[in-house]
Amino acid sequence: MHVLVISHNYPTEIDSSFGFFCRDQAEALARDGHLVGIVGPLIISVKTILIAKSFHLGFRSERNNEVNTNLWLGFSLPKLKRLRYWLMNLIGRRMVDRYVKNNGVPDIIHLQVFVAADVALYACLKYNVPLIWSEHFSDVANDNLSNAERILIDKLKKNAKVCIAVSQWLSEKMNQNFGIKALVVPNVYRDHIFKIIPAISKREKFTFISVAYMQPIKNHTRMIEAFSFLSDLPLMLLIVGKGDTLEANKKIVKDRNLVGRVIFLGELSHGELVLELNKAHAYLVSSDFETFNVSLVEAMACGIPVVSTACGGPESILINSSLGILTEKKAESLAVGMRQLYNGYEEYSSEIISRHAQSFYSSHAVAQQLTDLYLKCV
Repeated sequence: MHVLVISHNYPTEIDSSFGFFCRDQAEALARDGHLVGIVGPLIISVKTILIAKSFHLGFRSERNNEVNTNLWLGFSLPKLKRLRYWLMNLIGRRMVDRYVKNNGVPDIIHLQVFVAADVALYACLKYNVPLIWSEHFSDVANDNLSNAERILIDKLKKNAKVCIAVSQWLSEKMNQNFGIKALVVPNVYRDHIFKIIPAISKREKFTFISVAYMQPIKNHTRMIEAFSFLSDLPLMLLIVGKGDTLEANKKIVKDRNLVGRVIFLGELSHGELVLELNKAHAYLVSSDFETFNVSLVEAMACGIPVVSTACGGPESILINSSLGILTEKKAESLAVGMRQLYNGYEEYSSEIISRHAQSFYSSHAVAQQLTDLYLKCV
């Protein structure tokens, strides 16, 4: 089946984590035998471009892992949201027409995140192709949208054949906020990369590891505070990632005399990360909100149990006690969960945890769910 994915975010050298879930799902579909194309009009903030020191903007077309990838990279200035939407829609429609001219009319239009709705609706209506919409964005769950963005949601509600949420929590929020009954299809993880490596030994000291872009919603402050309550235990905390709150969190670690016990590893490659996950004993999430959490699933695929705040997406993943522990969104509660997992660590099976990730979130598992939906729509 020919699937055209439309998204306003997609990984590039400017930001390798921007829309990675869209790339991973597209590649999963391609591995399952579909013809997959991407149209991505990407409007990137000037700040992000300057930090990356990469100015390779404009159109680019390439074939990556059997996915026909067509992107346009442009910059946006702060507080000009209307201009960003106008530019994205103008460029996106031209990209759709060029894609169809070069590759033929697709069987399915699959929109990832509502932001590029007008581009997807243009493709759907002009070429008479069914539209499927997958939502990931926490602002949709929290109803933190402008009037113009609510209009986009309403258009999708009326025109999409199927609406998908990546977790049960997000599905319930979409129904509550917009009257949309979304089916639940989770995100995919790279199962050919993230797996148990039997030859890797655990660290000598019991190690919690966390992987997340460092921004307020991830609440690393809560994580560090929870860790500070466990000074009587021989623990180490590894924090992987970069972002706006990195320096502030380093200061908290220094102020609490945790230097040497809490270690910031920065951004790691997939190869480096899978090694660190295999060497760690447990995974830690301290977020305020998560619509899913791919990094959590990657950790489970490497066989390690999880302690996570009950922040939305993790509740759909940690569905039984053999996988980990859910806590309240309080440092004290998170610390109790960490202590509980440490004391009962021998009760967890790496094989059971990894097998659960493979069964529900592997490339084939998710691609098969999407294929079934595509066939119903065509």
